[in-house]
Amino acid sequence: MREKIVHSATGITIIGAGRSSVRQIARAVALAPCVVAADGGGRTALAAGLMPEAIIGDMDSLSRGDWGKFPPERLHKIAEQDSTDFEKCLYSIDAPFVLALGVTGSRLDHSLAAMNILTRQTEQPVLILTAHEVIFLCPPKLCLN
Repeated sequence: MREKIVHSATGITIIGAGRSSVRQIARAVALAPCVVAADGGGRTALAAGLMPEAIIGDMDSLSRGDWGKFPPERLHKIAEQDSTDFEKCLYSIDAPFVLALGVTGSRLDHSLAAMNILTRQTEQPVLILTAHEVIFLCPPKLCLN
């Protein structure tokens, strides 16, 4: 069992380094106000006017200059290379649900990796939001109004 870095009674918004607009981020944060950045997503969070509770990842996307923009206690380097930064965030948080933006990216391998993570991540519901899609692992029973 891995140690949890962030605990939240509300939903958590994970911001990745991929494409997401300030408007999309604001809408997600309105529903899931605790913000966690996946590595380079820390820059995206700052650009949206947000200070993440934690920046989690292998820190290969944040320059040393970027590190100085965050309180040191919020930077959580996880060096292992068996998971993506998005997955590192998921296994490091405790929340009733997660909204994730900027984790699919413009590269197919990033999108496929994010979707693969959904099939293995069962601790809380995760919705990946893009400009045109909502991606989630469908539960065995689903009722939509």
